[in-house]
Amino acid sequence: MRTGEVLPFTVPVGSILTVTVTTGEAFINPISSSGAVGETIRVWSGNPSESLGPFATTRIYRVSCLIDECSVALTLFDPQSTIGAGDAVSMGVDQSFIKDEFIGGSLTLFAGEIGELGWFGNQVGSGSVVIPTLTSGDVDHPGIKRLSTGATLNSSAFIQLPSTTPLNLFMSEMSWDLQFIVNLRTAGSNARAAIGVGTTATPAALTGIRVEKAFADSDWFAFTGNGSTTTRSTLGAVVAGDWERFRIRRVDGTTIGFTRNGGTEVTIATTIPAAGTGLCVSMYVENNATSDKQLDVDYFDCLVSNLTR
Repeated sequence: MRTGEVLPFTVPVGSILTVTVTTGEAFINPISSSGAVGETIRVWSGNPSESLGPFATTRIYRVSCLIDECSVALTLFDPQSTIGAGDAVSMGVDQSFIKDEFIGGSLTLFAGEIGELGWFGNQVGSGSVVIPTLTSGDVDHPGIKRLSTGATLNSSAFIQLPSTTPLNLFMSEMSWDLQFIVNLRTAGSNARAAIGVGTTATPAALTGIRVEKAFADSDWFAFTGNGSTTTRSTLGAVVAGDWERFRIRRVDGTTIGFTRNGGTEVTIATTIPAAGTGLCVSMYVENNATSDKQLDVDYFDCLVSNLTR
């Protein structure tokens, strides 16, 4: 596994899961309501193996590679000998998982052709989507797409998924878990950026859940909004040119969780979009001066679990 990569999997009833890492560092954490608090485990060179179970109920977990490239082995043991080792590493119809490395696709706007998933690209003014020239700081970030405002005043660029209306990738109340790896190359008071989900693809959508930086902000903020009421909570200072890994997830029926670079999760339990609200995923950058503002996009994944179908 490479840094930032995730692997979701199901652990059946009665089984014991052993996780072993030979290089790098990884977290294994529950992502469904059946995974109780305190069951997250960390494996690294000084603590190379951990076991969980046996479980009375089916559990859904994800392995996340945190630093360096991870060599992780998952061993599943069933005391009843009814489940073979490795049988649980599958998605099944009760989960849906998509990801995009932004290596494939075209740069054509308004066509639904960006990245492997076919993101819809849009722009205002001199905004565009381009492939940037890689620098030494882009090691371990293949397939970058750059959202660029250009130097025209009040310009913007964004990508959204799905690429056509209605903009409903999933419903607000579902068990979803998103991860983004992005880089706000040019920040300051003339840059605005947003990464997350909403009823539309721009920060003007007051109904949404996202990580954002408004023009006046010097911090990244966790944002939830349901109509005219909104809530924000800081995630720490914006550092222009730094790669950021943001995770946004539905923790439970009343709470949204936000994590920056594997740190402490910030939760919001107010002004969450109402049940039945369809949400689209988007990444957005805008300027309010005659200077180019850039948001580089490297990775996205979306896990929706606890499905009955």
